[in-house]
Amino acid sequence: ELKVYGSYSTGLWLPSSDVDLVVVKCDAHPVQALHRLKKELAKFSNFGNILVIGSAKVPIIKWNDLHSGIELSVCVEMADGVANSKWVAEQAQAFPPLEPLLLVLKQFLYNRDLNDTSSGGVGSTLLTMTVISLLQSRKQGADYEK
Repeated sequence: ELKVYGSYSTGLWLPSSDVDLVVVKCDAHPVQALHRLKKELAKFSNFGNILVIGSAKVPIIKWNDLHSGIELSVCVEMADGVANSKWVAEQAQAFPPLEPLLLVLKQFLYNRDLNDTSSGGVGSTLLTMTVISLLQSRKQGADYEK
């Protein structure tokens, strides 16, 4: 079973965002499953830059759809991302400023190549949690309509 999580599922994505997917109910070891997926993806000419990052805390496979330019990433058996995305969507409803603040900050980091965690940048999850924390700390008496 394949599920979408992250910015696409919450609606807090930019055109430069990747699509995060998770395979749930997989019988194979996660890294082995990702290598099998890489082998299958390599058969198609419309996928490029296929990379398995098996040594990461959460092993993933990343690739680009060459026709659309969209980057996709898949992990295996990490369903907490789906639950976290649902919570973030709830926070976006509770805090209307979350969406514009987050999108502006994401674009700011992207424009300066500061959004890639593998090179020491601030990833989307950290940024999202930071902005939510700020909004939660200021909620008491806040009037977001002003």
